[in-house]
Amino acid sequence: LRGSLKQAGLETIVHETTSERHMLNLFLCKLQKLDPDAFAGHDLSAQLSLLSSRLEKLKINNWSRVSRLKRAITIRQISSSKSSQWELTAGRFILDSRSSAMELVRMRSYDLCELASNLLGMKRDAPSNDSIASFFALRLFLLSKPVVVTSLLSKNRR
Repeated sequence: LRGSLKQAGLETIVHETTSERHMLNLFLCKLQKLDPDAFAGHDLSAQLSLLSSRLEKLKINNWSRVSRLKRAITIRQISSSKSSQWELTAGRFILDSRSSAMELVRMRSYDLCELASNLLGMKRDAPSNDSIASFFALRLFLLSKPVVVTSLLSKNRR
């Protein structure tokens, strides 16, 4: 896989890690290097809660790289507070499509598929848990083929 990624010029995009702890540290280093002004996504409060719990469980010291403030306190003190999301991401905007939709639109469900269907008229199928592994296995197989990678990259540049 490494050779195929290097040949396709994607070795800086895809990284191989040995453990979850290593992956989270790599993620925090990339986040600090990129220093984004905002986080955008769907249901970010749940994602940030999950990230916070994993950082706490694995006892990762540099957890404050998620925010713009260097914090000396432990993440345990923040993750138990009511305003943990704001303290975890201090100095960055949070753009959450789910919470915005909950404020602006009355719907039965605020899933991404439901929102796309009702508001945008787009049909978006949610992947099942069983299909996720095969989905990414197929994509990694395609990445190992340089011809497919170059055609995928040229489509995305248009």
